[in-house]
Amino acid sequence: MNKKFRILNKSTGKYECKMCIYTDNGKIGDVSECVHNEIDSDDFSIQQFTGVFDKNGKEVYEGDMIRWWWDTEEDGGYFPGGGGGYSLVETPQKVIFKNGCFGFECDRFRLLFQEKFEVIDI
Repeated sequence: MNKKFRILNKSTGKYECKMCIYTDNGKIGDVSECVHNEIDSDDFSIQQFTGVFDKNGKEVYEGDMIRWWWDTEEDGGYFPGGGGGYSLVETPQKVIFKNGCFGFECDRFRLLFQEKFEVIDI
């Protein structure tokens, strides 16, 4: 799998399309007319594609907020609304990279492929 990234401008909340990541030092640069100008990387967040798609086919990136459905039959239905099938967990979760894996924290660290989920806009 090729690594794929996107860059979030923290001040505008929008994703930049004319940015580059310098592989020699990890800095972020502005690509305009083939001129590379290094910029303050504290204003931006680099987010890696997880290689996973949500239930709607949308790419999931590190930093995305997701809502997910719990398989209540598999775990005895101990989550609210349990008792068979899937139940929506109301609290959105942030996708993170931890111990070499992408997932999210809830009652424990969960991998993205274990549950049904979708990326949401907050």
